[in-house]
Amino acid sequence: MDIFGLLETKIIASNLDTIAPHLAISLWQYTTNITSSSSCRIFIGWNPHKLSLTHITSSSQWLTCEITTTSSPSTIRMTFVYGYNTLADRRTLWNYIAQESSQNTCTPWIVLGDFNAIMHASRLQLIKSVLFLIQMYWTSLFILPCTTIRKIESIFSTFLWKGSSLTHTRAKVAWQSICFPLREGGLGIKNLQT
Repeated sequence: MDIFGLLETKIIASNLDTIAPHLAISLWQYTTNITSSSSCRIFIGWNPHKLSLTHITSSSQWLTCEITTTSSPSTIRMTFVYGYNTLADRRTLWNYIAQESSQNTCTPWIVLGDFNAIMHASRLQLIKSVLFLIQMYWTSLFILPCTTIRKIESIFSTFLWKGSSLTHTRAKVAWQSICFPLREGGLGIKNLQT
């Protein structure tokens, strides 16, 4: 391994020069996206004896570099991603990836990281259809107390993020944000409390 990426380091600019040598292996070099973000969200370290790395561009959600190994003259492009939590905030990331993929057709390109997107879209569809219809049936028969509605939403949230309603885990995004329409950065799930 001659290169690594760390995501969500949260290092502030004034501490970067002090902390960075402890993150990278001795004599390795590093680059970050700290000029594009209030704190370092992406930290890349590499072995300069094996790789030549050029920092091409970065934002608060990505850092793109070109890498050439000392043993081969070929270059690869690598983009490290740490996407924002909402769809609306990730839009610039997707636009960047689409633009880069159409412009750089001759250079091999690796895109890796945390896109902060739901991995199981089928869970979202299940919540929107089957589980929501079950809840609608019961609310048509009874007026459900607010505590019951909050419990149902908690079960939906746990199922969305973890896949099991039996064990609780902390949600990655607030339920109120999930209930926003797609055009506003949510997932379009109906808010049960309205």
